[in-house]
Amino acid sequence: MSVQSTNTLANVIQRELKRIVSEPVIIFILFVAPILAYGTIWAMFSSGVARKLPVVVVDADHSATSRKVVSMVAASPIANVYAAATLADAKALTLSGKADAILYIPQDLEKHILRIEQSPIVLYINNINIVKGGLIRAGLYKTLASVSTGISIKMYQKNGIDAPTALALAMPIALDSHVLFNPYSNYAYFLMLGLLPLMLVVFTFLGSTYAVGIELKEGTAADLMQTADGSIVLALVGKMLPYTIVLFGNSLIMDLILRYGVGLAFGGNLIVILFSQFMLIVSYQLLAILVVSLTHNLRLSLSLGSAYTMMALTFSGLTFPAMSMPLSAQIFSWVFPFTFWLKIFMNQTIQLGKLAQTAAPFLVLGLFIAVGLISMPLTKKKLSNPEYWGKR
Repeated sequence: MSVQSTNTLANVIQRELKRIVSEPVIIFILFVAPILAYGTIWAMFSSGVARKLPVVVVDADHSATSRKVVSMVAASPIANVYAAATLADAKALTLSGKADAILYIPQDLEKHILRIEQSPIVLYINNINIVKGGLIRAGLYKTLASVSTGISIKMYQKNGIDAPTALALAMPIALDSHVLFNPYSNYAYFLMLGLLPLMLVVFTFLGSTYAVGIELKEGTAADLMQTADGSIVLALVGKMLPYTIVLFGNSLIMDLILRYGVGLAFGGNLIVILFSQFMLIVSYQLLAILVVSLTHNLRLSLSLGSAYTMMALTFSGLTFPAMSMPLSAQIFSWVFPFTFWLKIFMNQTIQLGKLAQTAAPFLVLGLFIAVGLISMPLTKKKLSNPEYWGKR
């Protein structure tokens, strides 16, 4: 870069810094909103694991065995037990939203057990919230399986069978389960891993959209191009560089929260992780500029940007497996840089995968950046032509 180009770039940067300081909207998007969003998400989901979900127990047996079942369910971390006299009462509590499940212990439970007969305990689950329903099902199944096994062992021992043999008869197959990447089923790993980067993406796109769109709306685009000596490259690089630096700083705050707040392991290549975040920010900045160039309308660009960025989490494969989506949805997920960045980030943090596996996602992020760069002539046309100025 020549001395003249360097001086021109410095002038554009200086101009943009003055605009940032004088624009409350930009200050809010860059400095205030990310901290508020990160703090709110951390406060909401830092506990990580759902506990004490309301479960109504109807004990129609009133035996020593049924009371033991109730006490073990109450002792499980997943359930906050409420007693009800009848199924009708329990149903009323569930319909009112005061309970998420009903555990029904039938009459003669203990008698059937003493006769070595099967006696089912019925679990009714409100599965409107799939996460809560799944947690209750898994937690109570584990508790009831432990109760059942314990009863079986005692019955075998009463018949003169030694403890090891009784255990083998009660549990002929033992599942040796190893949870590799999230051993405590901590939902903070899942929720905050998606929501914190999504907030970064939202503020990147909206901040970049506003920064360029306001030049068209207020008719200051001519001054920008004049400061840049007519170079669209110098104009956009100088204009967006301060935002890139601040947003990258926000991404580092995000990393600190994930590492020390959530406990997410950053065991991969830190340079790769940071470079992927830089590419994520630049790709969304350039896509924002492209949207502004296509619409030359600040209000419309912000609306489109809000919808586009918020859909990224849904189609990223984090909340619902991409391989299980319809083909059309899988293809649609490819229009979001977030989808490919998430593959890199998870590979180098939770999964600790091979570095070579990040090559394809990096290539796609590069393609998004290339699309933004190709649109520069269109952006120059819109910034240089008064016909596109003054629109909301």
